[in-house]
Amino acid sequence: MINFKHKAAPSRTEDRKSSNSLPRVLVTGAENSLARYLACGLRELGYETTGQTVQMDSYMSLRRSLPVINHPLSDARFVEELATCAPEVVLLAASEPQSNSISRAPFAAFNRHADRTAMLCDVLRRHAPEAKLVLLSSTDVYGECDEPVRETTQPSPVSREGKMRKISEEIAQEFAQEYKLDLSILRIASAYGPGLRANPVYDLLEKLLGPKTAHLTAPLPAEARRDLVHAGDVLQAVRLMIEKNYSGILNIATGQSLPVREIVTQLCAITEQPLPAFAEHTPHGEPLIEQVNVDQLLALGFQPQVPLIEGLRGFASWWSGLKAA
Repeated sequence: MINFKHKAAPSRTEDRKSSNSLPRVLVTGAENSLARYLACGLRELGYETTGQTVQMDSYMSLRRSLPVINHPLSDARFVEELATCAPEVVLLAASEPQSNSISRAPFAAFNRHADRTAMLCDVLRRHAPEAKLVLLSSTDVYGECDEPVRETTQPSPVSREGKMRKISEEIAQEFAQEYKLDLSILRIASAYGPGLRANPVYDLLEKLLGPKTAHLTAPLPAEARRDLVHAGDVLQAVRLMIEKNYSGILNIATGQSLPVREIVTQLCAITEQPLPAFAEHTPHGEPLIEQVNVDQLLALGFQPQVPLIEGLRGFASWWSGLKAA
């Protein structure tokens, strides 16, 4: 497991160690909780990592561990910083939606995904055309998964979030084809772990340990299925993708689709809470079944390292500490 103790952030102007053969990495959109986890994790693994965020809280948090660019992608100062850190790999993440913000403001969702993707692609093709672009997408693009979906499965998103991610993928692919950019698209399943928000486990803990209501109900039906992949395993997959210089689409998941009833039962045992009722239907636009084929990922040498029960315990402990603070 990665140890996220804060280290003094090196200056981007200091001499780079010639002995470090790992590529330089820029993680854009580090206001996204998974992107922050990956930035810190890659730094811990020895990658010379720089973050980019426009949110002050994430900037103040990240700058204690690594160099951070605090300018929007459209700002000329970002281009100057890009030239300074000279990344060989650039990760792009969309900021996470707030509760119901997508349904209330679809244009904001478009800006979070498509607009940001087009902006970074255009900057890279003009100022860093040799850098590898890694788009952090989601298995949301597949929609309902009646059988394990492969990278070649035609996307058919049912949620607005999935539709926006599909548009972002298409924009990135257009730029890659037109300007010969090296592109990887990572379709990540339901990622969870310390610090991560906007995922099924976080939502369940919010219900179980948050303000109590008269009728506590889990947000998904008992028969719904989700592939929970720990952030530490996502980090392992990203490391393998970089080391193997993988290009194209890659599913990141465990390959195990678990019933929501099993996930909730384990969480209730960990948190010593009674088993809640389950929703009768999935929320509007949410698929019932998520099941993902990971043959391509396994071929890179991936093996899940975080058992579900261990991951859930760690996440519940982090969540409880967050709320207590």
